[in-house]
Amino acid sequence: MEIQALGYLGVGTARLDDWTSLATGGLGMQAVDRGAGIRAFRMDDRRQRLVLDSTMPDSARYFGWEVANAEALDALAARLEQAGVAVRQEPKTLADQRFVSALISFLDPWQSPGSVSWCGGG
Repeated sequence: MEIQALGYLGVGTARLDDWTSLATGGLGMQAVDRGAGIRAFRMDDRRQRLVLDSTMPDSARYFGWEVANAEALDALAARLEQAGVAVRQEPKTLADQRFVSALISFLDPWQSPGSVSWCGGG
């Protein structure tokens, strides 16, 4: 029921070209074109590790945390709710966009306002 790893990071920015230069030139990531104001990058066998979104406000961000499976995701959601953190089951369409089988979201109580955490299984 524990988080296993950071799966991906999403950043809201109007400066897609600057971020693209950093991701590909500075960090050596491979660009994965997503279109419609969104760019994604990978650095290993995962579909994406960094997502840039020009439709989000500048400096808005989200974190995609990885769990082992659907049962672990359900257990994590229950644990968060027991701790007073509101959890939302996200639609399958959003899970598909994030390349996970299921997805929950919650506002991270330790992060600044506007920082959302997503957790996906599979």
